[in-house]
Amino acid sequence: CWAAFETIAAIAIWISWYPWELRNVYTGSGLKCCYCCLPFLHVRTFVPPIGLLLLVIVSLEPLGEVSFEDDIATTVHLTGAIMMLGGHGIFELVTLSCSKVVQMCRRERILRWIFCGGCLVNGFTFMFLGQLMENVWMCCPDERRVPTQDDIDFAQKSGHPGMAVLAMIARENHDRLLVNSASGTYLLAKYVCRCWLA
Repeated sequence: CWAAFETIAAIAIWISWYPWELRNVYTGSGLKCCYCCLPFLHVRTFVPPIGLLLLVIVSLEPLGEVSFEDDIATTVHLTGAIMMLGGHGIFELVTLSCSKVVQMCRRERILRWIFCGGCLVNGFTFMFLGQLMENVWMCCPDERRVPTQDDIDFAQKSGHPGMAVLAMIARENHDRLLVNSASGTYLLAKYVCRCWLA
């Protein structure tokens, strides 16, 4: 359901042409990106929605289950996040600092600067927490492993035939399943990292 709404949002942002339609976003046709021939309004129109689509369509695997293909998917997913969230923040900064054409009252300009600063702080905090979780050992991350016959037998004896079937399939495919969920400091970091942008 979330993916459907985010896809609709990306398409709505894309076809709204808001950089041309809103006077408090319109920067004029003279502003170019990176001193090249690419008009700023075109880049602002296309980059965030494409980033949102990449963010929604390419999903992430949980930590501990990643393969080479998952690393590529993670890179594409994070590129989409940077295009959508970081790109939107950068476009706001350029609009507020470089455009002489954009029309807004003083209070709106101040609020937009505050929100740009908040985006910057949130982005760096999210990246810091993600790196912290990957590179610093903290107590009790998720434990995943390929199920054994004992796990399958235990699931059947405990009255969980569906879980036994899942364990059999995972064992056959050599897929790791969650055996013990995170706790302690790792769980706290996981919650903060996942909920930070919500």
